[in-house]
Amino acid sequence: MADRERQQLDEEALRRLLAAEGASAAGVILCLTWKAGLSVETLCGLRWGDLLLERGELWLGQRRILLDEETVTCLRGRAGQTGGVPAAFVLSADARRPMSPSTVYRLARQALAREEALRGVTLKRLREDYRLRQQAEDAGESDGETEFFLWKAVQAEGASPEGLALWMLWRLGLRLQEIVDLTWDSVDMEGKMLRLPQRCVPMGVTLERLLRQAQQESGGSTADPHVLLTPRSRRPYDAARLSRSVEAVLRRFGVGLRPGELSRLYAQKKTEEKLLHHLERRGSISRQEAAGRLGLSPAAAYRRLAALTEQGRLERIGAKYYPAGTAVSAGEMEEVVCAYLQQEEGACCRQVAERLGIEVRQCRRILRRMVSEGRVIKRDRQYHIGSVK
Repeated sequence: MADRERQQLDEEALRRLLAAEGASAAGVILCLTWKAGLSVETLCGLRWGDLLLERGELWLGQRRILLDEETVTCLRGRAGQTGGVPAAFVLSADARRPMSPSTVYRLARQALAREEALRGVTLKRLREDYRLRQQAEDAGESDGETEFFLWKAVQAEGASPEGLALWMLWRLGLRLQEIVDLTWDSVDMEGKMLRLPQRCVPMGVTLERLLRQAQQESGGSTADPHVLLTPRSRRPYDAARLSRSVEAVLRRFGVGLRPGELSRLYAQKKTEEKLLHHLERRGSISRQEAAGRLGLSPAAAYRRLAALTEQGRLERIGAKYYPAGTAVSAGEMEEVVCAYLQQEEGACCRQVAERLGIEVRQCRRILRRMVSEGRVIKRDRQYHIGSVK
């Protein structure tokens, strides 16, 4: 049931609705619930002083939530309508008294009902979707521990239906429905490939071993072609039953993920690998470039880049992202430029860019600003500290 409900959220319809609502109260409610995971109680108590829109941040006590550009735009529009006084409530008719929870629920329900595909979707459902996205994006510090317990679970379950499903979810990124639909004629042992209706997936050595073991244990005792069969009736699983069985295993081994989240985690890792591989070759990437290369929306690409930056794996300089440690941090750049120009007694833009580890275009903007501020002078395409005689 839970997996089926997750699939019913039509993101395209939700984005259409958010664009139509704009900076209305309903638009702010839906935006902050879906994109920041705020509860109704938090929404009612949210004040403009909790927001740093110029930095795209929302602070709840010591907790920081990064906001994407669409959310910032929505909140700027709301601030323009209501005044945006720091002590005032974001959701309020008169800025002095917070909106009641019942009003928040009513406005959200009425707005969601305007899109046929979203009728019946609740604020709780939007928060759950946010939680699932964050689970994958913020897994950085807990990945090692999670993977340790996943390995233990797979080793313990072996070639059981739960063990096979765990491996295919976690290591191959298959969806539950693909796993329950998998038949033996789709398993190419010689080619080490799962030949699914829409794609082919390399199975790897471990899954090949587990599948061969499962074949031997079954002993050809059933005519049913499905790979995963229930232990007693020897009938195919349905997605709901397999999900419950796998989730029980995950809980037993202390893994705080649901089966559907394992394939999300796999997709997240593959996305990060692709992004970091591109950065190794090209040196930098912008949000728009990342969106195009990864096949994501700009907002989703921003979340990926922001998560990697938060983990210390990337460094953001202006609109570009660089592998951590390859570029001088934004806060130190001008100081490094001055020290370099003084040491070299002048340098061209390309030389300064190489010293900073950034693109020439970005470096040119930095130098132009420093020239306008009088910190650097330019003569014959060379930049210098102080006056040039």
